[in-house]
Formats: sequence, C-alpha cells, structure tokens
Amino acid sequence: MKQKESFKPYKLPSGGWGSVRSLGNILRREGVLLSGSLALTRQNLPQLRTVARSDNPCSSGAYELVPAQGDAKVSIFASGSEVEIAVAAQKQLTEKGIVARVVSVPSLELLLSLDDAKQRAIIGNAPVKVAIEAAVRWGWDAVIGHDGVFIGMHGFGASAPAKDLFKHFGITAEAAVAAAMKRLAS
Repeated sequence: MKQKESFKPYKLPSGGWGSVRSLGNILRREGVLLSGSLALTRQNLPQLRTVARSDNPCSSGAYELVPAQGDAKVSIFASGSEVEIAVAAQKQLTEKGIVARVVSVPSLELLLSLDDAKQRAIIGNAPVKVAIEAAVRWGWDAVIGHDGVFIGMHGFGASAPAKDLFKHFGITAEAAVAAAMKRLAS
C-alpha cells in the first residue's frame, strides 16, 4: 500500500464496535494507507450499536443508527458522545408523534468524500436536519444545509464535567427537540 499524507479525524460512535471498525478505516481506505487518530472518551457512554454487522457501516463515514418508523420529518446527525444525545432526542420526538431518525457520523470527511448519490442516501430527505456537535458548526452545513439546525458551541474556553458543559452550552436532547419542533412549525 502507498502512504497518503492526509490526517483523518474520527469521532467514534458510542461503543466498541464503532471503535474497531473506525480503526480499520483509518489504517486502510481504498488501498491507501491513511494516517489518523482515534478520539476516545472516559465518559460513561452507553453501547448504542449492540449488533455486530457483517459490513462496516463506519466505512462510509456515516450510517443510520436509528431508522425512522415511516417517512422521517427530522434527521438528527451526531458523532462521538453526542450520539447518545441524538438518540434521546429521537425518542422524545417519537413520543410527540414526530417521525425521526438518527445518523451516526464517525467521519464527516469520509461522508463528504462519497459521490452525491451515496451522500444523499445516507443524509436522507427529511425536511428538518439537525446536527449535534460539542464543537462549532464548521463542516456540518454540507450535511444539514445552511438552514439546518445546529446544536453545539459558538465559542470555547469553559472547563467542567461534560454533563455540566453540555447543559451550559445547550447541547441537550431537549434543545434538539425544541429546535426541531420550532423548525417543523415554521
């Protein structure tokens, strides 16, 4: 294999399966050896993907973790520890009668490297798209559009336990639900 001078950041899906599959993506993509890193956490996160699949859904950079039960009105995109928040938001929307789905995005760069048809198949056509990221909006507009809902940070500098910071910056399932419902009503 030849080596490519490119750094591939991965925010891992919650749990071990995604970590193992993402490591394979970092080491090998289409016959090219990639450099990269795994961003792991000490947070006590649930194992959200509990079934081993024969394919590697992380290899596309994103995959549907929680499918919609019908035509999705809301698609929620998240990576790393924020996937837990996205799943909670999807459950809350479902309880309110709003059909929603969750897409885990371990590598935004890999997702955006796919051809347009494959990207559209993963992103879907829900009228409301929400990205949840414990960082800034940079890069997410390619997925959610310029009019998409972004639940995340607009600045840096705070230091505290993750749950406290998420609440402080409004990175919560409740914030995602409120924003999605507001967008649906407009």
